Amino acid sequence: MASIVRWSRLHYIAIGTSIIAIAVILFLVWPVFFPGTPAIVLAPSIETSTMPMAAASSSVSASVHLLVTAGTSTVMDATVNDLSKGENAFMLLKNEAEKEGVPFVYKTYPGMGDLVTRIGAFTNGTGQNYWQYSVNGRYVPVGADDYAPQPGDSIVWKFIKSQE
Repeated sequence: MASIVRWSRLHYIAIGTSIIAIAVILFLVWPVFFPGTPAIVLAPSIETSTMPMAAASSSVSASVHLLVTAGTSTVMDATVNDLSKGENAFMLLKNEAEKEGVPFVYKTYPGMGDLVTRIGAFTNGTGQNYWQYSVNGRYVPVGADDYAPQPGDSIVWKFIKSQE
């Protein structure tokens, strides 16, 4: 006689969780297998070069170290002593690149945020390398436009093949 398997709510939760985990993994590894193409396109992207930003209305006293490297080349190495209130890691990088005259290009994906595509002479996809950032030696699970630097942070942008 054949046994009957009864599906409980836990079975459905386990299957749903597995599907979500697979989707997240595919999203993270997509650039490795398909360089130069976004994993998800919700809306057309807008490519933007550095443009002057309006002066910030207030700032907070905090020292943040910003280092940008590509292989053995140092593109930028700066200490920012006064962050603008509400400034995120993306804005910090953009503002410092503008200050130092370093070419900086990014794409805005509506609903997803800003993606750095070029810093200095280094453009995403070249040699299968892409711009990735870490804070205090650890990769952050949010985009740079969602990370608020904290006093004492060391933000490092690297032009590399994958997260190390």
